[in-house]
Amino acid sequence: MGAAGHSGLASSPLPLQSPPMSVTALTEERGRAFSLFMFVMLVLVWGLLWPAMKVAVAEIPVLSFRAISSVLAVISMVIVTRAAGYSLKVPRGSWRPLMIAGIFNVGAWLLLSAIGVTLIGAGRAALIAYTMPVWAFLLGIPMLGERVTRWRLAGLALAMIGLLVLIGDDITSFGETPVGVLVMIGAAWCFAFGTVWQKRTDYGMPHMSVITWQLVFGAAPIVVMALPELPHLKPVSWQAVGATLYAGMIAQVFGVATYLWLVKRLPVKTSSLSMLLVPLVGLGSAALLLGERLGWTEIVAALFIFAAIGTAFPKDAPQPPAAPRR
Repeated sequence: MGAAGHSGLASSPLPLQSPPMSVTALTEERGRAFSLFMFVMLVLVWGLLWPAMKVAVAEIPVLSFRAISSVLAVISMVIVTRAAGYSLKVPRGSWRPLMIAGIFNVGAWLLLSAIGVTLIGAGRAALIAYTMPVWAFLLGIPMLGERVTRWRLAGLALAMIGLLVLIGDDITSFGETPVGVLVMIGAAWCFAFGTVWQKRTDYGMPHMSVITWQLVFGAAPIVVMALPELPHLKPVSWQAVGATLYAGMIAQVFGVATYLWLVKRLPVKTSSLSMLLVPLVGLGSAALLLGERLGWTEIVAALFIFAAIGTAFPKDAPQPPAAPRR
């Protein structure tokens, strides 16, 4: 009886309960959710920058716009970097590589991209700008010793087809040399060179400090060139003021800081998706907010360019990282 009762008690089913989630697992899950939220915010912030630039340069000269927004970015970045506890001291031997990176990765990119949106639509400008990964791989062959693969050759071919679609449309529509497209290609090349230079160089400094000094060196020549026209600026609308503040304090500072933060916390392919999604947001927001044309030419060119950017992240065998050089 007692044995039977014991046996019956032992065989009676107990309610199944999932073990409580550990504090570490819960923290990791919340961290992933927050990283995903920041990723979406980054794509939106960088995508909306393109129509914002178009609004600003419609009322503010390009040099003045970039000078003002860059100074705002430098001030904001210095405050953020110091508040985060990082030093701005530059090690010996790092001044020259920092200047080169700042001129190409910040100065030339900012100036040429702003000029580009005055010559062509903001959506088209964003599409061409984000061919950067293709050019970066091309430049990485001589600068980093990277392999020439079928993926990279395919990406180059797809990017060229997409650009030819845009250039051909400009020529047939306006009968003129597509200066805006060429300017934006130059901007993408400068961005790509700066990115590859960044990869091959060891500055011996925290990332935040590196970005701060790059903003300084990139902004300095733009400010000098803009000095003659700054005193003659006329009052502008609140939309142009807001777009300038957005470009300097949000798109540059939040965008760069968030991207660097995401690169450390998400897989490379996930964080690199911003290269695919940003021009899509730029193209769509320019059509919605500015009424820019979104016809078959833009759609076909976008498909080729997105496919080209996608080849920048093929499933190649992993390669050992190149040794940083100064």
